[in-house]
Amino acid sequence: MSLELGQHSDVINDLRSSVAAEPLHERLRELLMLALYRSGRQAEALFVYEDVRQLLRAELGADPGPALRALHQRILKADATLLLSDGGAEVYKAKAVTPRQLPAELGAFVGRQDTLARLLELTHQADRAGSSTPVITIGGMAGVGKTTLAVHLAHRLSDRFPDGQLYVDLRGFDLDGAVLEPGEALCGFLETLGVAPQHQPDDPAAQTALLRSLLVGRRVLVLVDNARDSDQVLPLLPGGPGCLVIVTSRHELTGLVAVAGAHPVSLESLSPEEARHLLARRIGMDRVAAEPEAVGKITELCSRLPLALAIAATRAAARPTFSLSAIAAELSEAHGSLDAFAGGDRVVNIRAVFSRSVAALGSQAARLFRLLAVHPGAEFGASAAAALGDMRAHLVVPLLNELVGAHLLSECSPGRYSWHDLLRAYAHEELEEKASPDEQRAASHRLLDHYLHSARAAARLYSTHPDLPAAPAPVANACPTSLTSYEHATKWFTDEYDCLLALLDRATAYGFPGHTWRLGWALRHFQDRHGYWHDLATTQRLCMEAADVLENPTARAYAHCGLARAATLLGQLADAQNHLEQALCLFAQTGHDLATAYTHRQFIWLLELQQDLNGALVHTGAALGRFQAAGSPEGEAAALNPGGHTEALLGQNSEGSSYCRAVLALFEEPGVIESYLDAVRLLGKLWSCDDEAKASSMMTPSFSRFESPSGPFRSQKLERGSGRGVNRLSIE
Repeated sequence: MSLELGQHSDVINDLRSSVAAEPLHERLRELLMLALYRSGRQAEALFVYEDVRQLLRAELGADPGPALRALHQRILKADATLLLSDGGAEVYKAKAVTPRQLPAELGAFVGRQDTLARLLELTHQADRAGSSTPVITIGGMAGVGKTTLAVHLAHRLSDRFPDGQLYVDLRGFDLDGAVLEPGEALCGFLETLGVAPQHQPDDPAAQTALLRSLLVGRRVLVLVDNARDSDQVLPLLPGGPGCLVIVTSRHELTGLVAVAGAHPVSLESLSPEEARHLLARRIGMDRVAAEPEAVGKITELCSRLPLALAIAATRAAARPTFSLSAIAAELSEAHGSLDAFAGGDRVVNIRAVFSRSVAALGSQAARLFRLLAVHPGAEFGASAAAALGDMRAHLVVPLLNELVGAHLLSECSPGRYSWHDLLRAYAHEELEEKASPDEQRAASHRLLDHYLHSARAAARLYSTHPDLPAAPAPVANACPTSLTSYEHATKWFTDEYDCLLALLDRATAYGFPGHTWRLGWALRHFQDRHGYWHDLATTQRLCMEAADVLENPTARAYAHCGLARAATLLGQLADAQNHLEQALCLFAQTGHDLATAYTHRQFIWLLELQQDLNGALVHTGAALGRFQAAGSPEGEAAALNPGGHTEALLGQNSEGSSYCRAVLALFEEPGVIESYLDAVRLLGKLWSCDDEAKASSMMTPSFSRFESPSGPFRSQKLERGSGRGVNRLSIE
């Protein structure tokens, strides 16, 4: 009778007590479900049914009866005929609503065709499987076009979801910090689906259950934009098949992948062609086609980031009489800062947009982000990041993962990270604002020590006689890279080459000229062997400038040697001789006997090229004497080979062979393998005129038994040699 009079809430407690006393009584369950439903507590009504269904299965092995099942279905469908229309009754009306909440598309969609095709295929596969609601997460840094892609995809798929499309902006990175709580989003969805606010349950779990109940059997697309984390999204997911959820976020939503089986897609900057098309759509194809070089410059200055391109296009559209070259010049004149992208509207102000991503980081990750601005390269390894962060290498990985998860860095290969110029510019602004000059200098010192001592380790593996001058021990937490082989050293030099050049260019300006000349000297063998001879000359000039700042004769002497090598390789033989003569004078003043010996050795090759073979022999004798006095068998072997070569050029094959046999006698000494192989090759040529079979055996030795200090010697190393082959005279 109370239910008929509309006194639904009054009888709920009594009915709960009755059900507790007789849990298998289905009629009592029906009345309780009806009372809850008429009180606007649909989710609780559905819980009552689920409870008795499980109890009947466990106790009797049976399902609920037809009446209870029918009531359950009517409640699922929000059957309005279950409600009373009496004015005094609490009326809950779930209207039949088909939501169409997708935002309008932002102009013509450009690019992302491969990604779009992949997403469409994912949705087709999910439809065919039909076992659960597919969830797609679209991640990427601020301004990369996540929402644009998500909205375009949703519109492409809308006709496959006739029961409607729900949309919510969770404001996870809102400029005002007003993050939308999941409960607020749930209430919005429920109201859109016809559940009046006064009839919505207060409990968040009940709200989620009600949403899932309302979506059962319906095909609805749910677009969740700008999520901060997985916890914001999980309560909004439908519970069964038929629906589709698309989520965008600046963070990697690993929780959704783990819990809901989400398919993650990460967006990067546009390709050059896509960036050009975006500009063409905004300002016209004719204008873009007329100035292709300016367009290329604009797209690169914008890092091909859609938001930055849109800002540049807006500026160009507002100034139709301006050439695109003038727009490109404006961007260039910003000198790598974000001033050119600081519009009045915060929504399209890149500085403001980036700030929200950084504000969401933990304090340690935010500190590392700004200290990374000290690094001059677009790519770096974890150990370099650890040096900047003043921490052990294993401690930096979680922070780097946090930055990658926030799409402020990309892990371009295992253990190596990159970012684009606009993010680096923002990090630099953060560094200038929040890090003291002392903190910045300390970070620069750690980074330079990291690269200097890593380069020295690589140089030792790269050459058996690197002749490295002494260097101060690295500061704490410089984290030099551990290198173990010639191949590892080659890869390290290759990966870090651009960064090393940039550091050499800046180290003296940073106040560390000592790092400049030592780093330049450690790099020289790599530049020599790989043909970077003009770079070698530039590097050694920087070393000389650093030596002048230090007023250090030893540093000047090494710079002269480096400049001599570059000049020799570039055919500037008179300059090379002048540099070597100055180096010998300086080394004599400073008492560096071993460095003097290597300088004499360098003179041998130069004088050979100048056809002064007798002079070359004089320097051979000088080099051998100093190497022997210094107790350096690898240096001695390195001088014997060119001496043998010089004798051969003079027609003294017997004397040349003696030099080579002296190298072979030194084979057991460490660091002689390169010279040994050179001697074997030369002996083969010298003997070819007397004993062809003997010569053949010498010229094609079995190298597999030889071991270098870093492991088995590889023929690739022999082919590369030591960089001398491009200038040596051949023996005919």
